[in-house]
Amino acid sequence: MINKDIHVVFNESAGNTLIRSKVLNPENSEIVVFRDCQNIGPVCGLNSSKEEQELRTEWLWDVYGGYLNPYEERVLYIVEEDLHSISTIINYALAGNKIYLWTGMDGAEIAATGRLINYLPNNLPNILKVDFPGAQLPSFSERDNFINLLHCVKVTQVAQLIDNFHPLTPEEYSSFKMIGKYLLDCKGELRILQDDFTLKEEQVSYFDQILIEHCNTEFKPSALTVGYTLMAINFQVGDGFLNWRLKELAKSNRVAYKGELKGLRDYEVKA
Repeated sequence: MINKDIHVVFNESAGNTLIRSKVLNPENSEIVVFRDCQNIGPVCGLNSSKEEQELRTEWLWDVYGGYLNPYEERVLYIVEEDLHSISTIINYALAGNKIYLWTGMDGAEIAATGRLINYLPNNLPNILKVDFPGAQLPSFSERDNFINLLHCVKVTQVAQLIDNFHPLTPEEYSSFKMIGKYLLDCKGELRILQDDFTLKEEQVSYFDQILIEHCNTEFKPSALTVGYTLMAINFQVGDGFLNWRLKELAKSNRVAYKGELKGLRDYEVKA
């Protein structure tokens, strides 16, 4: 197996940031991008059947497919692709290659990391994780003092993060394994990150009331309702998930709408 450092990121934007920063030597580094968001939808793991994988793919298509690029076609293959990536990373890790986890303070990224670590032996010394709090990169958002996600980092700031990796401690290993085990045992379609950095399963309607509260008595673009809700829930899920829930609320007459229930620019809502 090629002796390369493996850098694991959790969405396309984060991968592009890492590439554009040019802090990695492509001759001895490889970037693996997980694209399948693990805090939503039916759960799949390496031991899942084809039927279970297809169930997740169908769920993602129901939520994202047909209107939201780049998810329109991507949802048809990201489930299988990410499972293949897990197997690849495991092989590299067992061969002694360094695995750099660019895991941020985010439910989806922590869930995906837990799923990966769940399949690794305990306390491998070559598994490293970035320390966003330790880097203390100033945030450009009024919401946070410091940046805690790679896709929010400016290209010029990435070099500062490279020096803020550390081998996973036994405590971190144990925590991620617990998260991974919990995730793979979940039967529902929504997991919320708690203050103690564990996951808790909730109903998909968990954010519905907040969406309703951010609807005005006059029609306004659904993108505004979703945007304000995202800020209110501290971006615990993405806009695509909230768009799906808002459309479900419209279909059940819990909010009024006009336009076509597709993308966020295609319809307006009111309370």
